[in-house]
Amino acid sequence: MKSKIFLLFVFLFAVVGMQAQTAQKVMEQTAAQLQRNGGIKANFEATQFNGNVEQGTTIGTIYIKGDRFKMESNQALIWFDGKTQWSFYANSGEVNLTEPTPEELRLLNPYSFLHLSKQGYRTEMQSVSYQGKSCHDIRLIATRANSQLQEMRLVIDKNSYLPYSIRMKQDGNW
Repeated sequence: MKSKIFLLFVFLFAVVGMQAQTAQKVMEQTAAQLQRNGGIKANFEATQFNGNVEQGTTIGTIYIKGDRFKMESNQALIWFDGKTQWSFYANSGEVNLTEPTPEELRLLNPYSFLHLSKQGYRTEMQSVSYQGKSCHDIRLIATRANSQLQEMRLVIDKNSYLPYSIRMKQDGNW
């Protein structure tokens, strides 16, 4: 009886391990697809919430190549050269120069998810239909309670390996 219970636990852990490897493989294939395209340009709409109350929406375009990115929106122009980040805020005319931490970059560059599963995040994955397409729904959940980025949810097309949706949870809000 004890050996059957032990074998059941071994089987369950093996299944969970295979699921994590599969999510990692999907993210690696997504990274390869983005690199194969020589970078990416994507239009986005980011909505901030406080609980269930919408706080505002930002519409813009993001350009990403390697670890560099440029984000243009109706509120700001932000670009990062791999070390230094410049931020220009249109309403105030203010320019900020910073050297963001890896944690801060995760919040700015939505494609940082490609490396999160190796940096303190566990993965969960399931198959879903998104806008009529067969997709992977991957959740990256922080293993440290004090992580700024608590959770990220990705919807990735099963055929093209390009992301359809990226959602980030910070301070308990999506």
